[in-house]
Amino acid sequence: EGGAPPPECVLTQDQAVGPNCGVFVKEGSTGNGTQASPFGSIAEAVAELQATQHRIYVCGDGNFIGSVTMDGGNSIYGGLACDDWTFNEGNPRPQIVGTAGDPALRILGAGHSELASLIVTAPNAMDPGESSVALLVSEVNLSTTAVDLNAGNGADGALPPGQVPPALKANPGMAGKDYNDPPPDNASGGTNACGAANLVGGLGGSGLGHRQVAAVS
Repeated sequence: EGGAPPPECVLTQDQAVGPNCGVFVKEGSTGNGTQASPFGSIAEAVAELQATQHRIYVCGDGNFIGSVTMDGGNSIYGGLACDDWTFNEGNPRPQIVGTAGDPALRILGAGHSELASLIVTAPNAMDPGESSVALLVSEVNLSTTAVDLNAGNGADGALPPGQVPPALKANPGMAGKDYNDPPPDNASGGTNACGAANLVGGLGGSGLGHRQVAAVS
């Protein structure tokens, strides 16, 4: 797609990235995406990528909350100092922290993309049947350098419609008691208030005792 990027746009140890290489991001900034006035989030930078801009440069070690989806052919680079946009392998790396139930980062479509000096983290899944996915790619030719992908725990599978989770089943009713006079009521069923449901078990059985009656001649 037009050959290699200009040398000043390639991450080079202890070298600054050129101001015309792409769009720039610094956590908490409120700018327009230039190197002098960067965007405040990676999602904002992705939304502003154009046909002539395919590279996102992120300085510092900010945590960018929310899942990100970008087209194939676009790239994200971290490991940059915020004061002069110099790259160093030992610099702190920015982190994308996804939304629960959503891949933290999606790269979809044909093209060559790069991820460098970046952390991508997916939180634990919350709803039944959900997965925790750090990175989802489709069609794209992807290169990664110094990228950590952290997936959380998936959730338990969803139950079929109408089935009650075992943890929400009420305890069975107690056994019925013996009686003489008068017979007692059936024992009440046990209850279980686990979760959002308050469930009640069935009644216990009838009493097993009986009255003694004197014989009359």
